[in-house]
Amino acid sequence: MELSSYPYLNRGNKNFLSSTGNASENAYRSYFGRITYDILGRYLFQVNARYDMSSRFNSAYRGGFFPSASFGWIVTEEPWVKAMNLRALDFMKLRVSYGTLGNEKIGNYPWQSIMDLGSVPMYTATEIISMMTAAQTAYAIRDITWETTKTWNVGVDLSMFRNRLSVTADVFQKNTYNMLLSRKIPDVLGYSDPQDNIGDMYTRGWEFQIGWNDRIGDFSYAASFNISDYKSVMGNLGGYQSLGSKIIKEGVEYNAWYGYHSPGLFMSQEEIDNAALLYTNVKPGDVRYTDLSGPDGEPDGIINAEYDREILGSSAPHYQYGGNINLGWKNWNLSMAFQGIGYVLAKLDQAMVYRDGDAYTFPVEYDKWYYSELKTPEQNAQAKYPRATLTNSAKNNYEQMTDFWLFNGAYFRMKNITLSYTVPSRLTKKINVQRLRLYTAATDPFSISKFPQGWDPEAYSNLSAYIVKTFTVGAQITF
Repeated sequence: MELSSYPYLNRGNKNFLSSTGNASENAYRSYFGRITYDILGRYLFQVNARYDMSSRFNSAYRGGFFPSASFGWIVTEEPWVKAMNLRALDFMKLRVSYGTLGNEKIGNYPWQSIMDLGSVPMYTATEIISMMTAAQTAYAIRDITWETTKTWNVGVDLSMFRNRLSVTADVFQKNTYNMLLSRKIPDVLGYSDPQDNIGDMYTRGWEFQIGWNDRIGDFSYAASFNISDYKSVMGNLGGYQSLGSKIIKEGVEYNAWYGYHSPGLFMSQEEIDNAALLYTNVKPGDVRYTDLSGPDGEPDGIINAEYDREILGSSAPHYQYGGNINLGWKNWNLSMAFQGIGYVLAKLDQAMVYRDGDAYTFPVEYDKWYYSELKTPEQNAQAKYPRATLTNSAKNNYEQMTDFWLFNGAYFRMKNITLSYTVPSRLTKKINVQRLRLYTAATDPFSISKFPQGWDPEAYSNLSAYIVKTFTVGAQITF
């Protein structure tokens, strides 16, 4: 019977159905050792060593040795410090550490030539039959091995004023060698790009935390705050670079935004006639791009991906912070937790400000700030977003990586607020209850950011989440 005589899939000849399946396995072998030594309660030493073997690598490159060591000096235990009678200083510890870690999360058989099995229909004179096929689709790198990260850390721990004030500070340097990245190979080879050890990355950062707690009569209070920052810059990549919307390139911050610079929107046809264009069918209200360069190193009147894209800024979050506040008075307690980011270049997703006809929605944010020929020139001069269109101009406006859509995604978020009251035991004992705590809580009640209303600023790297607020009323009973 001819295939064309089956108008419905569930009536199809089962001889032409396909099946899929796979199996894989991996194994590890590890050895671990630790030595700790304490001298006079003041000098603390610790040395760790581990040797890991992974079946993900060829037997000749399977093992990795990852040592670490740390030293701590409790300054306040020194006799000469005690003799100084520093009443404000309760505890002080200096720390220094060095450690290495390995990474091998790259799939199970990167060093082996794997044959992928499949099937294709083959036509004969009288019938169609299914024939099994086999092909190597991934290029194998035989000497691929562990990615290694080496970290230096220097820190201090302080406790002062009868342990009411606590301070912790750290600075660190983290260098990653033999990074496991996808190596670009010529398409003519017919293989997918393989994983290989082709990159180094250098990260520097710091962390700081401070806290205070005290009690005044029936009133107790405590607060803590932490903040940190880091910067990762790519080192030697052996000629490798990735030039998508985020760039991986030697000497550039890891995953920096990469695309076109935009001075804004076209405001008139005259501007279009005198500008370099990415698409020829643009109209007033479409995104405009800057002609940065050309084959000769000078602007050539053409917007071209090879010559007119540039590094637009870091995509990593900076100055990440968080904190807690706890207030208590007699049987009442109020606790709050918050977090945020001081600066991050986030990208406005198309779904956040513009929906086409298939989505059946039109965000209020876009309605207020989009360019329209029905608005006055003064209103359009304040427009944040391009005109609404379903034509190919949408490719010019929404499908290009450009700093037109980048903004400071810094935010402050109140993560939790809880108010509780513990009923006095003299009352709970009358009903045979040991402890009764009544509470009401709000999770993610509000945040402050430049994100369009309703969108979750915490998901700045995956803009697909709405903010969910949760309010709870409850009781905890202990019998």
